[in-house]
Amino acid sequence: MRWEPGFPWREVKNRWTQFRLPDLIAGVHSTVFPNAPAGLFFPGDAGFPDNGLRSSLNNFAPRIGFAWDVFGDSKTSLRGGAGIFFDTRMAGMTNNRFVDSTPFSPQLLLQTGIVNPGTFSDPLCTQAATRTLQGCTDQTANYPFPATLPPPQNAAFRNGDLYVGFDPSHKWLVPTIYNWNLLIEHQLPSGFLVRAGYVGSRTNHLGETMNLDPCPPSATTACTAARRRLNVIKPASDVSFGDLQMVPYDINSTYHTLQLSTEGRGKTLTLTGSYTFSRSMDDLPPGQGLFGFDGTYSTRPWDDPLRHQFDYGPSEFDHTHRFVASYVWQLPMLSSRNALARNVAGGWQLSGLVSAQTGRPITLLSGQNLSNTSIGQDRPNLVGSPYGPGACAGSTRSCVNWINPAAFVANPAGTFGNIGKGSLRFPGLYSWDMGLGKNFSFTERIKLQFRAEFFNVFNRVNYDECQITGGTSLTGASCNTNFIKRSSTGNFGALKQAFDSRIGQLALKLLF
Repeated sequence: MRWEPGFPWREVKNRWTQFRLPDLIAGVHSTVFPNAPAGLFFPGDAGFPDNGLRSSLNNFAPRIGFAWDVFGDSKTSLRGGAGIFFDTRMAGMTNNRFVDSTPFSPQLLLQTGIVNPGTFSDPLCTQAATRTLQGCTDQTANYPFPATLPPPQNAAFRNGDLYVGFDPSHKWLVPTIYNWNLLIEHQLPSGFLVRAGYVGSRTNHLGETMNLDPCPPSATTACTAARRRLNVIKPASDVSFGDLQMVPYDINSTYHTLQLSTEGRGKTLTLTGSYTFSRSMDDLPPGQGLFGFDGTYSTRPWDDPLRHQFDYGPSEFDHTHRFVASYVWQLPMLSSRNALARNVAGGWQLSGLVSAQTGRPITLLSGQNLSNTSIGQDRPNLVGSPYGPGACAGSTRSCVNWINPAAFVANPAGTFGNIGKGSLRFPGLYSWDMGLGKNFSFTERIKLQFRAEFFNVFNRVNYDECQITGGTSLTGASCNTNFIKRSSTGNFGALKQAFDSRIGQLALKLLF
């Protein structure tokens, strides 16, 4: 049994914020920074917890395991175990986001729709001509530079600023993993061992980034400052929220896997092999990290009852099938032959590594926010078979069809699309690496080692993987590996970039 209490970071200058929706509705302001929007509070305000978040002290982690010699001959064993595991600390990125928010970090955000900025040469609207022609809002009264640090009690808060906070209704919900396994092993003749097992886990309280101030979905009205949900609730004379982020630690995941493996160590052959059939599922929004405050949100608003169901699907790292095998084969030494035969043909060593796996999931995005919530890209609608020809039409370079562009249409305005998270997959991967080596002995002390190594020896084309993102009418795409090109340089849904082709290398090493 372990006890692992969860404590939030201690920030030496006590720079934390907390947002409370009931206080926004009631128009309650901070006493520490009265100019802050209603509902936003700071250390020193009533009810504000130390270090921004209440500690989690009831984290007890039991572990249990057993091993059974089934037949009493030490050749067949049954093993099992289970345990609870807690994340040991909060990510430093979390604290950094608080320090970078208003009023602890002086910022000025000029965003069209929240404020009316001036021209490029006069963004603060200091000239009368700019205010007349541009119709902009004079920002000089709230200009934050030069700033006084630490911020005074009368620090200015501006329309459109970023604010972050933890869920005030909970203590720190420490990410928790429940892990269990059952394994049977049997020793075969000739030194081979076979193993079969089931491994499962469930993880609760993973973090996500939630935008608390989206616009309601609409087929006719674009999102503007006046329509953002919290900005509608707040007093008319109050500062408008720009981006309000919260990490609620409400994401869950499950993992189940069948694991088969074998090991063998003979006089001349060493062999290992493993096969995994697995499934990892979670409701984390696609492309979002687990630390929170990363600016990527679920497509659906935070209070949508279908949000978690909409984001439930295979984890982004999920590979259903994976096989890996390696071998080292010591060829005969030909010790009974003459010296020439022993040195030329005897004692070679052949080795290899074989790996194969199915492709990882893809979540297709539409490249635009037709739902008019302003919180991220929607997903398209699926109207046909997602795989097939069409992606390489008109391509002038090497291209392989994978995703069928005609199978998707833009989601209607005011909707979120019907493509499921991780419902498509990239092609699988297969690779075989091989090596051949030998030691040539000249004397007892001097040897020459020769090695020939080949990676992807059969020159299999393994396509690179990335996140697909479609543009308007799904004609464009972007990717951090340029695997799928934008419409100006390539074709949506086409495979155009691969991992390394066959590579060979030779080496000589003198040992003395």
